[in-house]
This record gives sequence, structure tokens and C-alpha cells, in this order.
Amino acid sequence: MKHLDDKLLQDFRRFYESIPEKNGVYYLFFTTGLLHWAAKSLQFVPDTVPVVLIGAGLTEEEQIWVRQEIRRPFFCFGEKVDEGIVWHYLAAVNREDFGWLDIDCFVLNDRLFGEMARVPRSASMNCVWSYEYGKRTVPPAHFDFRVLRTFFLFINRDVIRELDGGDLPWSPRPFLLDAAPVSSSFKRYDTLHVLDDAHKRTLARILPENGDGTPIFPAQIIKKDGVVTRHLDSLVLYQLLAHSRGYPIHRVRCLDEDETALSDEVVHIGSVSYYRSFADPGYEVVSKEERARYNEIYERVLMLDYTIVSQFERRLPRSYSVYRRMLERDIKRLGISSEHVKEAALQKLTGQGMSREAAERICGDPL
Repeated sequence: MKHLDDKLLQDFRRFYESIPEKNGVYYLFFTTGLLHWAAKSLQFVPDTVPVVLIGAGLTEEEQIWVRQEIRRPFFCFGEKVDEGIVWHYLAAVNREDFGWLDIDCFVLNDRLFGEMARVPRSASMNCVWSYEYGKRTVPPAHFDFRVLRTFFLFINRDVIRELDGGDLPWSPRPFLLDAAPVSSSFKRYDTLHVLDDAHKRTLARILPENGDGTPIFPAQIIKKDGVVTRHLDSLVLYQLLAHSRGYPIHRVRCLDEDETALSDEVVHIGSVSYYRSFADPGYEVVSKEERARYNEIYERVLMLDYTIVSQFERRLPRSYSVYRRMLERDIKRLGISSEHVKEAALQKLTGQGMSREAAERICGDPL
């Protein structure tokens, strides 16, 4: 697997070797402005579960806070990178099976950490959320497998070794299926490569075909600048290559991204790093139905963002108090007073199927 930067790879490998507990480790990745989400996610992780923190683009004040306040191994990239690049380095340096936990994923049943870390040798990874991609195609297609979501999972390192020993270079990073337009303002394209034809031919053996015989890839769709672009999200190439070699994913819990993002055992909020873009009517050219969905996500995450930053504000760097006041102004524009935000957030969670008691665990404490 071709790495991205020799010096950074060496630095990250040295950091990995310094980690006291590598067996059963989970990685938690966050960028600037998201310390409150990381702190909330860690609130539900037992001290006995090894967690490694990875930051990117953090201010000096944030880095100092993490080192002083969170007693976990911590590596900070010197520049702002996305999770796809982080995954690239994780796959390169880890010698043991390892896990991933999104900062907006809250594991309310802590026994899940142990269950997730026991990956069957016949599987590429353990996951909680997946979905039937064929239901999203027009007309619907039949896939022989579900597509994973990366919010909470655990990787079989032996399968990575097998892929590394193959003829084709690969990466767990996202890949564009087609070249992005040069004029696109969607900055994530800067870190994505186009999937090469050799991989497309390999994967065609396990993918369904459309009417003209073209393989249907489980691609995420981005609409930006009037152009629709398709890409394989983080770890989807890994899942597909592993599946082609006889290693399916193993579903520790059968949650469907399209139907059950929230349960009383484990919760994924979603979009926390970019949801505020959804308030911009020009964010994407979309239908009325899609715009309504963006508005709903924006309001739900805004309520939770405010609720959670308020829980940790007294402990966080001063910039987070400024951030909380900015969120308060945004909420008032929706006609909701700060005294009623917590109840509104609870209703958002229970409206998606959580019990009141479980939702209170997210919207209540610390301070």
C-alpha cells in the first residue's frame, strides 16, 4: 500500500509503538471545534477499553486541553486531514485487529466494546450499521451483501495483510468512481483519488449489473455546483475487495442506516462536523423533499450540539463558550429559547425510536 508521506508515516508508526495496549484498541478521530463531541463519546467508554485519540487541525489550546484532561494516548496531525487519510495510516501501522468509534457515536451498552473486538477469522470486520444499497438504485438492484457504515466497527488485520500481499495496491480511503470536475468547490475532492480500472474489473465479479451490463458500485452521491459525482466511501473498497476473496462483513448488531440510526444500545447522530452547511439554501441544488430532510438534520444536530457543548463548556477551552453563544443565537432564530433546547433535543431523539431514559443519558450530565 503506497503511503502518503514518509516522515508522517514514520512519526505515526513511532507513536503506534508507544501505545501501551494495542490489543482491542479503538481509535477516536476529531478535528478542531469538536472536543465536546469527543468528550461525550468517551463518557460511555469504560476505562478498561483501550482508546487512542487522533486529532487533526487542532489549535494549540485544544491540544493542551486534550493532553491535560483526557488520559488516553493522543496523536495530532500537524495539518487538517480527513478521516479517509487517517484510515490510510491506521491500516499501514496497526499490527493487531483494531476498531474505530465516531465521536458522534455513543455506545450506551458498554458490553458492545468486547463483542465488537471479537472479529471472526472468516470476516473482514465487525460492524453495527449497514444498509441495502440496492434499495437506493433506480431501478432497484440486488446485491448479495450489505454495505457497511463506519460509525463503529472492528477490523480483521489478517485480511488487510492478505490484501497488502495481492497484486493491486489499495487503500481504505474513499475513491472517486469518475474524475471530479476541475471547477468543483467541494474541497473533499482534493484528498480523493479515482478508482483505477484494474480494481473496477476485479470488483465487477461480485457486483450486480444494470441494463447495459455495467457494474453497479455502492457509491455515495455528492451534488455540488450542479454536478453529481459518485465515490466509494471510507472502507467500502476494503469491504468489496475482502468480499471478493471470501471475507464478508459480520454484523454484531443488525442496525440499518436507513431505518435505525438510534437504539437504546448504541446511537449515531451524524453530520456533526458539517451540519451547519445544511442551513444554507444554496448548499446543494436539491428537491423539496431533500431540502426538508436537510432542514430536519440541521435542527436535530443543532439542538444536540448546543446541549452537549453546554454540558462540557466549563471544562473546555474558552473558544467553546463563544461557540455555545453562537449556537444559542442560531437556535433563537428557530423560535426556541435556550431553556427549552434540552427538551427539544430529547424529543428529536425519542422521535427516532429511543426511550426517554436512554435519550436523557445523552442530553444530561456532566457540567
